[in-house]
Amino acid sequence: MQTFGVPSVRNDIPPAANRSIANTKNYGNEPSAAQLLTPPKCVDLGVKEEHLLAQRSRPELMELIAEAGIAIEAHEFAAIFSLASEAEGVPVEMQQCSLDGFLKARQYYLAQQAGLR
Repeated sequence: MQTFGVPSVRNDIPPAANRSIANTKNYGNEPSAAQLLTPPKCVDLGVKEEHLLAQRSRPELMELIAEAGIAIEAHEFAAIFSLASEAEGVPVEMQQCSLDGFLKARQYYLAQQAGLR
């Protein structure tokens, strides 16, 4: 099979370290139209979606939550962390979950505590 032309998404060459506005090449890391119309949460703060979805250890996540000013007691943190790990399908022995998963599990936990679920 013969290929004609240049692909519209260039995955055959590495993207430049510093992105220039004059560079018109698409490396596949640009937002879609849907992402432009409804951007992910925290994008206005410079937090990318991959930062929210990255798997983090229990101490790292505890530090992030504390630095964000969210006050959570140790037993609540453990319960929420377990909920998040379970929801993401992470094996218990790995002791990891994402920040996004933790925040969703926290909402679920708080709703349970308030008797809404």
